[in-house]
Order: sequence, then C-alpha cells, then structure tokens
Amino acid sequence: MSKKILPPDVSPTMVEADLAVRVRTEGLPAAYKAALEVCQDKKAAPAARATAAGWIFRVAGFDAKKNDDRGRQLYEMSADELAAEAQRAQGELDRLEALRARGRRFEDDASDDEESDCSDRDQIEQDDGPEANAFD
Repeated sequence: MSKKILPPDVSPTMVEADLAVRVRTEGLPAAYKAALEVCQDKKAAPAARATAAGWIFRVAGFDAKKNDDRGRQLYEMSADELAAEAQRAQGELDRLEALRARGRRFEDDASDDEESDCSDRDQIEQDDGPEANAFD
C-alpha cells in the first residue's frame, strides 16, 4: 500500500481550504435538505424532528449558545483571549490566501487549455496523478 502525498505546490492548508469550500457548496445544502425533510416528516420520531430543527436554527445563527468572545471589543479581552483571536484571524487569513493562490493556479492552467471550462473541483477530480486523492 503506497502512501499518496501532496504535490510540492499543494499545502495542507490548500487541501483544508478546498474541503471547506466543498462542505459549504455541497455538504451544507445536502445536510439542510435532509434535516428539513426530517422536520417535515410527520412520522419521524419527535426527538429526531427536534434535533433536525435545532441544527437548522444553529446553522442559521439563531442558537442560544453563541460564543461569548465573538463580538467583544478588543479592549474587553484578556491577553489569552487576544492571543486566541489573533490565532483565529491568522488561520482565516491563511485559508483565504490558500484559496486565492489556488484560484490563480487553476486560472493559469485553464489559460493553457482554451477548451477548459470545468470548475476547480472538476479539475481536481479529473487528475489521475498520485496526488489525486490526498486522503487515501
């Protein structure tokens, strides 16, 4: 069993960024549809309907357990809270930079092939190289 590794121009951050995009564009709509079907199914167990409804409310931002640190002013935070906020912001910046860099890489690839009109995800799925699936 050979271990597949990422190509040199693809970082773990880029893989995470791609996965985050796929979760948002494919996973969330599918999960929402499934949860909504459970909520609307009169034969579903009440606990299942309540769980599905709660999930929908949480995803929509109506949850009662909001993170207290979000929305607080910087001067209200302790040193540890400021460090955590800085780390969160750096992670988000890294994610966005990876998306931007990846977009440029695929735009450059697409310009070489005038007939290419597939999305980034389709481009990844068509790759037959050893890096085709970094999770195997």
